[in-house]
Amino acid sequence: MSLSKAVADQLLSEINRKLKHRHDSREGCRNINTDMQIISRVRVLPPLKVISRAMVRNLNAHFLQGKTVAQIVAEAQAASGVSSLSEYGDPTLLTGAVKLEEGAEITLTRSDAHNALLIAGSEHNAVKIKGKPVDDSMIEDGKILVYRATGDKLQYETPAGGGGAAGWENVVCYPWGGTAVLSADPFLSYTDQVSENAGVYAEVAWFDFDMPAGTIKSIFAHLVWAQKVTGSGTGLVKWQIASGPHAAPGTWVDITDEVSESSTSYVDKGRSGIAHRITGITLTTPFTIRCLVKKGTATSAEAKVKSNTYLRVTHKVS
Repeated sequence: MSLSKAVADQLLSEINRKLKHRHDSREGCRNINTDMQIISRVRVLPPLKVISRAMVRNLNAHFLQGKTVAQIVAEAQAASGVSSLSEYGDPTLLTGAVKLEEGAEITLTRSDAHNALLIAGSEHNAVKIKGKPVDDSMIEDGKILVYRATGDKLQYETPAGGGGAAGWENVVCYPWGGTAVLSADPFLSYTDQVSENAGVYAEVAWFDFDMPAGTIKSIFAHLVWAQKVTGSGTGLVKWQIASGPHAAPGTWVDITDEVSESSTSYVDKGRSGIAHRITGITLTTPFTIRCLVKKGTATSAEAKVKSNTYLRVTHKVS
């Protein structure tokens, strides 16, 4: 069956009208929705051109998640992180996939949940200065940090007063101070009386200077006591110092002469002066001091220490 030319032309015109459309129309944008290759099989149609702005936005949203190429490049650059790493003061740079390595006192733990590396030190609470440990057991307001060769460490100490040499401290102590209220005419008390009748020195009173271990630079002693005898004759009193505590002393060394008294009523006695130059005396802290009494030719001898007795010690902690 053959068609006349007029009918064929009419059919061809109708086909062209059906196939042709405007690509910037809303209908055209909705109909072209494919990621397949689009091929025109009608020779009379020109090559397909995408000129719809809506289609460009749709393609961007599908392939670029709504972002322009410039935006994606900028985000990639910002997210690249550290591009190189080096040790402070070392001009050599580490580049690429740089990794952190654990050390003897450092532990690294990966945290996927936080996208992080957790760094922990086995001695995270230890404090060191120039490799020296810091002993903060004596830390207090106003103390300073001092290096001590003993223990090869730094520790907190009270600064030396009175413009003395660095590290030296002055201690003035009244071991047997009284309890009376201060007044215009202060009352000076005494320790309890001690009596001795066997002719062997007995302790009247003692006191421990229990400062930290160190070196003594000087000792000034102001010793005051009262003594008497019972019966006819004499009694003797002397003072001694030894290293260590009273419970476990070193060698006792006399720091006064033997003071004799024959009165049967108490008489105040005293000795005062520099003691650290006495032969054999300890030059280390801690140390202890004591007062002794014994009968001479009397029936007994009695003594008691007065409250205004004091020692001034200059020492340095080791």
